[in-house]
Amino acid sequence: MNFIKFLNRPNFQIINVAAKNGKFNHISHFRYMSSSSLVNFNQPIANSSIVRLAMDGLISLHECLHIPWFLEISIITIMARSLVAFPLTVLQRKIMIRYEALRPEIQILSKNLRNKVKQEAYLVGLSPRKTQQIYRKTLTREINRLIVRDNCHPMKATLVALFQIPMWIILSNCYRNFALLQPDPNDVNIMMAHEQLQREGLFWFKDLTIPDSTGILPITTCLINLTIIQIHINERRRNNLKDSLFIRVFTNCGRLISVALVPIGLMMPTDMCFYWMISSSMGLLQNILLMNPKVKKLLKIHSKTNESVNKN
Repeated sequence: MNFIKFLNRPNFQIINVAAKNGKFNHISHFRYMSSSSLVNFNQPIANSSIVRLAMDGLISLHECLHIPWFLEISIITIMARSLVAFPLTVLQRKIMIRYEALRPEIQILSKNLRNKVKQEAYLVGLSPRKTQQIYRKTLTREINRLIVRDNCHPMKATLVALFQIPMWIILSNCYRNFALLQPDPNDVNIMMAHEQLQREGLFWFKDLTIPDSTGILPITTCLINLTIIQIHINERRRNNLKDSLFIRVFTNCGRLISVALVPIGLMMPTDMCFYWMISSSMGLLQNILLMNPKVKKLLKIHSKTNESVNKN
């Protein structure tokens, strides 16, 4: 491919040229056209300064390592999930175990507090409505005291999501931008990265700038994510934990998002879908490791459910 001519092509002509060269069929061409609405919706994020900075970092790393793009995508994802996400996941497990261990104590506290408030309300002649308000306010204060005592505030368990979601969005947009020559089609570095991605794929997806015509990558990612969700469900069942309404809604939303990513993945460039699959695979591996009793003991994340009660 003549690089000078490549630089002078308008962005939309890349698809047509690739089609003429037999790189993908009319179905892939249709997918690109169908994804235009998604691209426009995501444009503010894709053009943001943090995404541009991350793209520059990925290009610089590629120039230093001199490895194929599929391998760079894999290494970056594995390192991010191993060095940052995994320790945060371990911390999340410890926090949630301590929080779940409070349930028996909270149930006893709730029962005793209700009886005490009723007795005192009867003596002073409070209305049922006022009695209920006092009970709820006092119970909330006592639960917060227990949470502070055991250092297990549920919000701390969101640290994993606070890291993974922004990272997932930023890297997804980086790889998408490389494949679609965004945000600046005339940027030489982006053009070079795009040209490298066209030949530095793997197996059946040699060209990472076009959608996966087989659909294997997005479907595999969906199955992996659904497996991770089921692992969490089975873990709660093994520990005899009841699912609250929030947990059930959160679980079903996770399933819905996992399935919804399949049609989106069929329209997105392969480098983006490959990143999704590697990230989900690492998540599955981490969850499998954390199911192992020896690993739990080593990381000190195993706790008895009555540990909190025994403190008193």
